[in-house]
Amino acid sequence: MNNTINVRIDNCDCTIKYSRYENPQLVGKSGANGFVVKAKHIVTQRYDAIKVWKPNKTTTVDESQYLEEVKKLASITKHNNIATLYDAWMEDGFYYCSLEYIDGI
Repeated sequence: MNNTINVRIDNCDCTIKYSRYENPQLVGKSGANGFVVKAKHIVTQRYDAIKVWKPNKTTTVDESQYLEEVKKLASITKHNNIATLYDAWMEDGFYYCSLEYIDGI
C-alpha cells in the first residue's frame, strides 16, 4: 500500500506518511508551509482532501488547543460553499485536516 508522498515545505524536502489513508496525490502546488492531497481513507474507502501544514514556529498557542478549536469551529460551520471537515490531528510534527474532496476545485 502506498501511503507516503514527498513534498517541499518551508525549504525542506519532506516525506509525509499517511497512517489513515492510501494513494495520496498532490492537489495543486505546495505552498510556503503546506499543501493539499487527495487520498483514499483506508476504512471508509472515501476520497478526502487532506490539508497538511507545519505549525507556526513563532506562535505561543498550544498546538493541541489550536486543533481542538479548529475542530469545534468547523463542526458548527455548515454552508454549501464550504467543504465539510471530517477530522483534524497532529502527527509527526505536522497538522492535518481531512476535508470533503470536491472534484474540480
